[in-house]
Amino acid sequence: MINKKSNASKALQGLLTLALVGSTNAALVGHWAFDEGSGTTAGDSSAGGNDGAISNATWGSDATRASYLSFNGTTSSVVDPSMSLPVMTSTNDFTWAVWANTAVAPRNGNGSNNSQTNAVILGNRKDGANSDLPSTANRQFIKFTPTNFEWHQNANGNDNQAYADLVVGEWTHLAVVKTGTSIQLYQNGAAIGGPATLTEDLSTAVAMPLFIGGDVGNSSVNEAFNGFIDDVRIYDNALSLGEVQVLAGVPEPSSLLLGAVGFGMMLRRKR
Repeated sequence: MINKKSNASKALQGLLTLALVGSTNAALVGHWAFDEGSGTTAGDSSAGGNDGAISNATWGSDATRASYLSFNGTTSSVVDPSMSLPVMTSTNDFTWAVWANTAVAPRNGNGSNNSQTNAVILGNRKDGANSDLPSTANRQFIKFTPTNFEWHQNANGNDNQAYADLVVGEWTHLAVVKTGTSIQLYQNGAAIGGPATLTEDLSTAVAMPLFIGGDVGNSSVNEAFNGFIDDVRIYDNALSLGEVQVLAGVPEPSSLLLGAVGFGMMLRRKR
């Protein structure tokens, strides 16, 4: 059983250390904590201010994550922050992080795919109007699913990265860090192999939307997540291993912990 008080104390110490003396000047460009507990808007507490419109997702809570959003596996169940991701290049960096808990086994008993294998936890599959980006010939999308981080460029998944399938009823922290042409995955704070080097040419990359729990306008139920999502974070910098582990090490970061991170980042920006 998780000792929340002990974890919170250790996390606070780690956060203060990372915030005050760490070298990564990470900038949150999107943070949907899903702490509202009611209503049809998921507030973005980052400087980006891209509040998410909630469609057919319901609020839930438990002893581990407190408030979260529950998605029902239909194409209309999604959060849309009306946010475009930057065009991917061979030099830009980012970090994505999310807590996820699937309500459906990602694979059938015989190992074959079912709908949850392709579901969008965080990212995109189409352009918000059921069309490929930029076209079928050069199709691009980026998403966390219950089984993979899919980096799909130039109509292929050569750079997709697999991790252990999500377990029904179990909260899992997923993070991915892109540093130039390097991709590093983390599951519950542990690095998954890698880092892997991207092999696909990014010269045709285009700006893509960001969705949570599915895709706006996507007609394929196979892309719709059936389960729970919490604490979605998008950074425009590459977080360090220690910073990812801090995000993954606390069941529900308190306002004090989050304040420590913000304060530390402010001090580092003033250097």
